[in-house]
Amino acid sequence: MRDRLSALKRPLRQMTLPKLTLPRVTLPRVAVAVVLVTLVAALAWWRTSADEPIVITADFKDTTGLYVGNEVVYLGVPIGEVTSIEPGGTTMEVTIEIAPDSEIPAEAGATVLQSSLVTDRYIELGPAYTGGPQLASGAHIEATHTRSPANMDQVVASIDDLVNALNSTTPGGKDVGDLLSVAARTMDGNGARTRDAMVAGEKALRTINNNGDDLTRVSSNLATLTEAIKARDKTIRAFSSDVSTTSTVVAKQRKSITSTIRALDSLTSVVDTFVSKNRKVIGKDLAKSLEITKVIRKRQDSLTEAFDTAPTLAENLTRAYDQRTGRLRVQFNTDTGPLSPSFRNYFCKQLNLPACDLLLNEDGTGALDPLFDLIAGVIPGDIP
Repeated sequence: MRDRLSALKRPLRQMTLPKLTLPRVTLPRVAVAVVLVTLVAALAWWRTSADEPIVITADFKDTTGLYVGNEVVYLGVPIGEVTSIEPGGTTMEVTIEIAPDSEIPAEAGATVLQSSLVTDRYIELGPAYTGGPQLASGAHIEATHTRSPANMDQVVASIDDLVNALNSTTPGGKDVGDLLSVAARTMDGNGARTRDAMVAGEKALRTINNNGDDLTRVSSNLATLTEAIKARDKTIRAFSSDVSTTSTVVAKQRKSITSTIRALDSLTSVVDTFVSKNRKVIGKDLAKSLEITKVIRKRQDSLTEAFDTAPTLAENLTRAYDQRTGRLRVQFNTDTGPLSPSFRNYFCKQLNLPACDLLLNEDGTGALDPLFDLIAGVIPGDIP
């Protein structure tokens, strides 16, 4: 056996293997190959991750009627299902899988709903997505953002509480049943009035809605008025204080004011009686007063001149009086005064005497003019 093995070894040692030549691989080719492999791996990972559902959890206080496999609905469209329901202390943790292409806001809430009383329940997510962060895998919805419908036990308990409330009374009061009975008796026969009141209220609301711009302007004006009052707060307070002080003074003088008003009332009665008895006389006096007023108006320029010269006249009279001697210094000018020929002729004509031009002529050639000239010559020009 050993000889055979030795004989086999000799030929093997003497055999020569052919020389292998490997192709040369350059660096750019290696880089291209690595990039291609990376792209293929990323594409495969992206397609795999894009097909994975979004998995989230939510806490509910009550999951009665909710089972694994029940639908998850978003805005009325089924997008997933319930995969597990596990207790979590005082709440139940529900795991939900939804479609990967679902766009749900990150602050979404969940509500357990049912289409009828005996059907299985489903979970409704909302509200609608309008932009911003989206709900991603691993998200958790707290119990404060979830709602559960009332179960039969809760409904029965609510009905029992209502019955007890209707049947019980409070200390010093009446029960709810009596309240409902009184309300029913009050409303009995008043349906038409109630309907009319509701229709009138609807019309009033419609009128308000149709005049929204006017109401807006009124509100704006009220706001402006309020700001104006606020800006003048000190003035308004001072005015209110003055009004209060005036009211206090009037209250203290109430008796005097009352007496004055009574005296005015008596005076009014007296005046009314006097006018009634002397209506004709008063009418005549008023007519004469009207005539006098007309004359005054007609002589308005003369009166104006008289009032303008009155101060000068008063000053001249004051200076004409000598306080030391107690005499009035007066100087008569007989040439132009009451003894002059023109004045004598004018005065004679005013007295309607006959032959005034013959007796007293304006140029001093009348029959009596020499006599008056003699008297005027006797009177001195300055009489102390």
